[in-house]
Amino acid sequence: MGRTVVEPVTVIVCFWADDVDEAVVAVLPLMEVVPLLVHPATNIDTMSNAARHTVTNTYELRLVFMVFNISFTGGNILFFAINYRSIYTIKLQMDIIGFYSKAVRKMEIRRVQVTGGASFVVTLPKDWAEEQNIKKNDPVGLEVQPDGSLLVTKKITDEPLQRTKVIDSNAITDPAFLFRMLIGAYITGFTAIRITSLERFPPFVRTVVRDYTQMTIGQEVVEETATVIAIRDLLNPSEMPFDNTIRRMYVIAGPCMRMAITALETQNQTLAQDVINRDVDVDRLHWLVARQTTMIMQNTGLSRRMGIVPEMAMYYYMLSRIIERVGDHAVRIAEHSRPILDADIDKKIHSAIKKSSVMSLEIFDRSIKSFFNTDMKEAHRNIESISALEKICGDINNMVLKEETLVAINIGYITESIRRSGEYGGDISETVINLLVEHEGGLPVGKPVR
Repeated sequence: MGRTVVEPVTVIVCFWADDVDEAVVAVLPLMEVVPLLVHPATNIDTMSNAARHTVTNTYELRLVFMVFNISFTGGNILFFAINYRSIYTIKLQMDIIGFYSKAVRKMEIRRVQVTGGASFVVTLPKDWAEEQNIKKNDPVGLEVQPDGSLLVTKKITDEPLQRTKVIDSNAITDPAFLFRMLIGAYITGFTAIRITSLERFPPFVRTVVRDYTQMTIGQEVVEETATVIAIRDLLNPSEMPFDNTIRRMYVIAGPCMRMAITALETQNQTLAQDVINRDVDVDRLHWLVARQTTMIMQNTGLSRRMGIVPEMAMYYYMLSRIIERVGDHAVRIAEHSRPILDADIDKKIHSAIKKSSVMSLEIFDRSIKSFFNTDMKEAHRNIESISALEKICGDINNMVLKEETLVAINIGYITESIRRSGEYGGDISETVINLLVEHEGGLPVGKPVR
């Protein structure tokens, strides 16, 4: 019987950066975040940056590849780009595209034995059985996977996996850092979080915990003393289907874009601020989708209860990430509208901005509908319409050259966000085509959107 060997695993992280300087600066934050998102976070032998990155696409966005070499004894590595709001707002530096890798174990080959003329028997690897503490007569579950492989698991009930993250706050002095650790624990699927301290908590800890429970779904404080705060997840993940969450995100993000443009047209400061405040709801739902995706990867029972295969969960996560970015661009439009609300802007520019925003939202709307209606042809037509949006946005950038510097700069940012939102709609349409090419018969992803 061959012994299972853990091989070093190479993780390639791909993300977009707004400029070359940001691409280089993004290296250090990523290196700091990665250890917090490794599960389990123990037995990490080595973690080193391969000290190389590739920058391509010299126009506006740069695609950056970072390579990390990691050796550990098991588990999953999860990378998430998280956009923080409230008093802990930071500028998002990266949009991570690839985020999943597994430690590689050498495959063990076992011969199938036949007993009694009808029963097929395969022995379990001894190392794995000991690691799972499997004893004689213990039951194990067998599940056939979509690819035809067979999953052997000690977990035979549908009860959620209970995991507790303990955070020692004694060495933490930065509220933003504590908040990020809490969000990291939430996304990576911990069902309970305990924050401990040798002495009485400083005031900022309770403030951060309050903000965290308000900005996440299902997280509640169940115990609080001078030195311990216990947070528990009270939400049953299977009660929040991906379909409903994506629809809710779509219903919030689309109107936010319309409100941001209306705020610019009507010179309404209150409406612009409302857009910024409502984006938090999109973030909360996106974090929930990320959390559910992680939990499905860890627990096949949850996948079964939600009636969704892990592959489909990944598609929902990609959609969620794109919609969240559309919401962020609505915020950018509102933020860049506020400094020029009192400016005298040419009516032709206002008209062009209105036309481009309508076109961008139509692309976004059609992309979501093509997903829920499983319409590959509509997705293709949607992608083809992006070139018209890009032309209008280019015309606006030429028109604002005659305006004052403050107006020209802010309208340039607004136009860029309008264009990117439309292009994100194109990304959703590409995802639809990729999904339906593999599943030509269509998928039961919900009722059609009317």
